[in-house]
Amino acid sequence: MTVGRLANGNNPVVYYSLQQVVSRLTAPDVAKSIPGVTNLLKIAQWNHLLDKNNRVLPLKPRYPPASNSQGKMPFIVVEGLDGSGKTRVSTGLSEKLNLQLMRTPPNFIKSFKELFDEHNESIRRAYYSLGNYLAANEVQYYCFSQGVVMDRYWHSTAAYALAHEMTTSGSSAINESDFVWPKDLLQPDLVIFLVVSEETRRFRHAYRNTTNTKEEQTLATSETFRKNLIECYNRINGPPLVQIDANNVSDDISVDENIAAIIKKVYEVVIDKLNISKIHDDATTGKLSI
Repeated sequence: MTVGRLANGNNPVVYYSLQQVVSRLTAPDVAKSIPGVTNLLKIAQWNHLLDKNNRVLPLKPRYPPASNSQGKMPFIVVEGLDGSGKTRVSTGLSEKLNLQLMRTPPNFIKSFKELFDEHNESIRRAYYSLGNYLAANEVQYYCFSQGVVMDRYWHSTAAYALAHEMTTSGSSAINESDFVWPKDLLQPDLVIFLVVSEETRRFRHAYRNTTNTKEEQTLATSETFRKNLIECYNRINGPPLVQIDANNVSDDISVDENIAAIIKKVYEVVIDKLNISKIHDDATTGKLSI
């Protein structure tokens, strides 16, 4: 696969294979200078992505065989800018569809996030990219039995890096090959992209009041970056993406009621786009397939 300039050289900011990620994390300037890299790679080994020498292992699909009467369970990703309502929508959607809720980075490497966020863009994105591969490995397990709704995935990892490059170096710094989905990364069946006004986004971000990272500060202060980011999300060449207006339905109802209405809207789109049908329309399982 031909990849763009952002994936080349010793300091890539977008990663298009697990091998690229591992090569960056095992490079002498990273492996020896950042405490925690060794433990992060060990987690990848324990999850059967790497062998004990950090060589990438062949992917082993964990979906049920084609003869399985249940079929494949759905894998749905909810994306959007910080403060768009991703976490609450993905939580509510997983409950309505009776699917497993997951987030990236996965909880079992979340303790490394602050450490890697202190480093340059190339190293930060290597951490988030490895998180995508670890999450994909877990998705294969859950899609055998239940299905998954995931809060963020490769779109976020790539789009933020690409938008930073566009904002600092201009759109000419990006070409179409930079938007191609990695061939070795599991694709979701559908990506829901929540779009809100900047006023709504800032209100929801303040309402949750959990973090205010440098990236979130840039998002709040740079209209150019926000526009570039939305463009990058939509230009990614991979799984189908549906853009949904996630602004408040009414100013006369509460935040919780507005979020509930947005979840209902997303639910209806997912049912329609994936043609989801219940296998057992009763209280015993309520499982879904596509």
